[in-house]
Amino acid sequence: MFVHHFVKGIIKKNSSSAINKTSFDSSEGNTVPNYSELPEEEKIIQSVLQKLADRPEEKLMKYGHQIEDMILSCKFHGRECLDKHADMRKYWTQFWHTRYGNCYSFNKGMDKNGTYTPLMTSAQTGIGLTLEIDIEQDQYISQLSQESGVRVSIGGQGEMPFPYEQGISASPGYSTAIQLRKVMIKRLDPFRNKSCESRNDRFQESIFGRYNVTYTTTVRFLFISQRVVFCFQACKISCLVQAMTSNCGCVIYELKYNNMSVCYMENTKIVKCINKVYKSFDNGNCSKCQERCREDIFKTTVSLAKWPSIQYRDTLIAKIHEEHHRNHSGETSDHFLKLKIYYGELDFEVIEEEEAYTMPSFLSDIGGLMGMWIGISVLTIVELLELIAVLFITVFKMYSKKANRVRDINDNSVEDR
Repeated sequence: MFVHHFVKGIIKKNSSSAINKTSFDSSEGNTVPNYSELPEEEKIIQSVLQKLADRPEEKLMKYGHQIEDMILSCKFHGRECLDKHADMRKYWTQFWHTRYGNCYSFNKGMDKNGTYTPLMTSAQTGIGLTLEIDIEQDQYISQLSQESGVRVSIGGQGEMPFPYEQGISASPGYSTAIQLRKVMIKRLDPFRNKSCESRNDRFQESIFGRYNVTYTTTVRFLFISQRVVFCFQACKISCLVQAMTSNCGCVIYELKYNNMSVCYMENTKIVKCINKVYKSFDNGNCSKCQERCREDIFKTTVSLAKWPSIQYRDTLIAKIHEEHHRNHSGETSDHFLKLKIYYGELDFEVIEEEEAYTMPSFLSDIGGLMGMWIGISVLTIVELLELIAVLFITVFKMYSKKANRVRDINDNSVEDR
């Protein structure tokens, strides 16, 4: 394959010197280390990945793993979902990932041209998407492929998948079952300015626009509303890439998602510029990216079983030979895997944010406090009036007794005379 020979040429060119295991110094807190401080083996790998990322994606996608060769069987709710003669290919969309190569999305709701495709649904638990996959390990590049298997990323229709950051690994020789449970998250608008709702400017600034994804909006195809989603992760990456492009004139190969120039780490000025961008990014320069007001996530439970079994192994090899016209030699556990993705339950969980202290609660508390203090004031006034009345009565009684005593004395004096 072209990519294989291209990579071998780069590795041969860069592997003349001995491998130096010196580690780079991260005491300065740099996100990207200086190229000269990397071990020689890391230099070779980084050089290969940079040169690959700098080539047109259209050419790389042609020489990557093709879906027709990789997926031996595809069933969704018992229905064939990759039949070349049944127009099922439109349910699969493709994009290039700098780490994993060709990646494929199923049941996205739109094809590669942005045309609406009806969603395939299932109303039963335990039945979903089932794939039998040939990982084509004989085409792996030894220096770059330290792991074998596939990476699975699960999300809602219209979301941009991020297999490296949010994916699940499935290994050859196993049947990997991924059970799903939907969780709906409802968040409050933190600043009451619709910062977590639909924003057309985010769609325009997104580097993922060509993948037909946006932040949160609704588009219409053939009078049918289709919700497509630009997730928080995509917003952050877009912001970071735009900052690198505007400040450094290029992006690191890990973040190349479209036709941008790739930064070569051999240039120390570029490394300093990228680290400066990362530092400003950590300080909150992408604050415009907010968590969505409503987000659907999927909790996963992963289980494994050996596959294929000894009894099924010969049947699988015969099936591959008959349906795909390929002869297989070697251990099936090194080349094949089975993947099952399904809902464990049809209900879903709702997590909803509520204000801890609302305006009605505030007014209620104010009214309660005012009522309490007013009540105390009234009681105090009543007590004061009662005290005055008691004092008045006491003084009046004392004065009355004194007056009567004086009168009695005067009367007695008159009688004595």
